[in-house]
Amino acid sequence: MRLVLAGVSDRLASQVRSWLGRMERASSAAQAIRMLRRAPAPRLLVVSELLPGAGDVLAAVEADGRLARLVWVVVLGDRTTLSLALRSRGVAVLPRRGAGSRLRRLLGIRAAPALGAERPTTRRE
Repeated sequence: MRLVLAGVSDRLASQVRSWLGRMERASSAAQAIRMLRRAPAPRLLVVSELLPGAGDVLAAVEADGRLARLVWVVVLGDRTTLSLALRSRGVAVLPRRGAGSRLRRLLGIRAAPALGAERPTTRRE
């Protein structure tokens, strides 16, 4: 699965990389839009509400009918008017705190077992 992270912290990017592998990071809106237009289209776009031009990135996805059908958009942060407006339209908006675990749940990725956790044993009789 190809995904694009735009304006996301290094910590969250490293968590996502460990779960999914192929990931591209954008530090500007223009760079994110260029990444979105490359083939094949990404399955997931995670864009920070604090990225200058975040609205432009989201508008580019919505304006391109192909991208709008193929790309699942997640907005990271819940404090700006943009995030509040998008949440009311059904876009996944995650708060910054705990975003890694929430994103993992949205993607259906199970957490790795804790170190030292014992496997349940079955006893044959």
